[in-house]
Amino acid sequence: MLEVKVPFSGFFPYPGTGKKVYVRIGSDGQTAYGRFGEPVTLKLLPGTIDVQAWTYLMIEEGGLPCLGGDPRFTFDGFAVGFGAGFDIRWAAGPIKLEASAKVLIGFGTAPLLLKGGIFVRGELDLVVISISARGELILEARQIGNDIAIRIDGEFCGEVDLFFFSISGCVGVSFDFGPNMTPPVPPSPVKGISLTDRRDRIMGVASKTLPLAAAPVAVAPADPADEAQVAEAAAASAGINGNNTVWPDTAPVIHFVHYVENAMPGGSQFTPGPTPTQPKWTGSSQLKYAYRLDSVVLKKRSDGTVVAGTKPLQSVWTSTPYRQPDASGGSNPLPSEHEGPNLKLLDWNPWAWVVNMSNGGAGQPGAPADTVGTICDPKPQPARACVLGRDAKRAGLNKVRLRQQTPAPGPYPSRFFVTGEPVIRAGTAVIRGKPLMTLLGLSGGAIVPGAVVDLPFAAHEDGQSLTRGYRLPALRRAVAGGTLADLPLPWEGLFDQPVTSPSVTLMICDAAGHGRPEGGDNGDGNGHDDGGKVCDDFRGLKTRNNVTELVRQRFRVTPLQRQDTLTLVDQLDSSVDPLVPGRDGSAEVRLPDGGVAIRFASAVRAVELHWCCSAAR
Repeated sequence: MLEVKVPFSGFFPYPGTGKKVYVRIGSDGQTAYGRFGEPVTLKLLPGTIDVQAWTYLMIEEGGLPCLGGDPRFTFDGFAVGFGAGFDIRWAAGPIKLEASAKVLIGFGTAPLLLKGGIFVRGELDLVVISISARGELILEARQIGNDIAIRIDGEFCGEVDLFFFSISGCVGVSFDFGPNMTPPVPPSPVKGISLTDRRDRIMGVASKTLPLAAAPVAVAPADPADEAQVAEAAAASAGINGNNTVWPDTAPVIHFVHYVENAMPGGSQFTPGPTPTQPKWTGSSQLKYAYRLDSVVLKKRSDGTVVAGTKPLQSVWTSTPYRQPDASGGSNPLPSEHEGPNLKLLDWNPWAWVVNMSNGGAGQPGAPADTVGTICDPKPQPARACVLGRDAKRAGLNKVRLRQQTPAPGPYPSRFFVTGEPVIRAGTAVIRGKPLMTLLGLSGGAIVPGAVVDLPFAAHEDGQSLTRGYRLPALRRAVAGGTLADLPLPWEGLFDQPVTSPSVTLMICDAAGHGRPEGGDNGDGNGHDDGGKVCDDFRGLKTRNNVTELVRQRFRVTPLQRQDTLTLVDQLDSSVDPLVPGRDGSAEVRLPDGGVAIRFASAVRAVELHWCCSAAR
């Protein structure tokens, strides 16, 4: 008559691991955000009326995105989420009744946000007539500065279906109290348009309000020596700010107050190329905007038609005296979000400003002579960037994400992150996440989660001394003799975007294992030890060599792809403790992208793979 399920879970990580505490009584099942499991459920008369009620309460230290699967209910910082609802499905022959209702309430602290919603839906099918209705009402209270903004949104819809026609309609309501939560329309990024001559001198300013002058707006005195005539002529002249009648060879310059991304399609009237590098977003710490330039059109005043020709009209982004246009060089000032670019039309010269300077712009950071002098020099290569295993953060079930902890160096920074998890590929099937746990559980095993651990010895990569790394997950299962052993699992790390020349640094040890007492690190690299863990440093291998298989005393390494090879290099000096970059005559093994299989000559207690660093250009 009654079924009750009350799942409960909690996670209290050790300090310093970077993982977040959570306590959950039930769960909303949003596996994409690491929230697994089912809600607390109560089912009345299962198999007949099937009235089911459910609820959950989740307390999360690291935020609560997409509560109940609704992206509108996303809370940052320390967050609490509650959900409850019921479903009823009943049928008697062709007559059917379905109804459901749910409540979502969430609280977040960064920013301070309280949001709740009521959602109802129902349908009654009587064969000759069908009636359905749905509705929702959402209340939001958000802290904006020192004020609290409150917003109420709702929508209610109904539909009646008869044999030959249907009637439907919706009613929406919306109320706002306190500060407006809708972002204001951003101001135009165009500050103005200057009309310049070929020496970049401003001869006039474009205006939306002033009419085009039929007569000259600059009046010259008949006798320049007569002060009265000079004063009278000056009074009759509009001046530069009021002048919009200029010579035909004038070049209009559009001034932008912020960066705008050039999104004009190919074949446009003007094709100035990409906008000079600058920060894309501009604004305050709470609200930022990004601008995009979709088109610039020059029309004839006489009939309003677009000025056309066989080729695009000349246009160029003008250079600035303050820095080189490519933003390269250690002493070159970096662009700012408050520095707007300038687009010159009907001209190709971006450096006309130097003509007005007595020294031709020499000594200025943006001097064109410096640009011309280095125009044939190779462009700086993107700087290497690393993500470290010690910075791994939980991103889901047995999934971690490795992000860069320090900004990538310029002028062309590499920005990427790596998401890794255990994966089994069988033909075209890819098994990961919860299905993988189920599969391993059916085989009598369980996944030992990966963790950030201390390395057996310091490793050096790109000038950094690394003492902690990410230990990959393993499979724990019973082996002959009834003992438990930790076996390796395939693990994939995926870059969020394509990278060039990636490399992965792994530390491979025959270690004491996951959760077992640590042994000593007394191996000499040839498989000998005093009963503790053994590390193989690949002594005796020749460098600068590619092999199809690497055979050692206790294990062999074989590429998973037949066409791949193992590359033997010498990039670390093991004669120095701790290791430093250099050469010592001993080899290190660079693994192929397709992965490798490591087969041991005899059973081992455990294998630890410490991923120290991944780098890309």
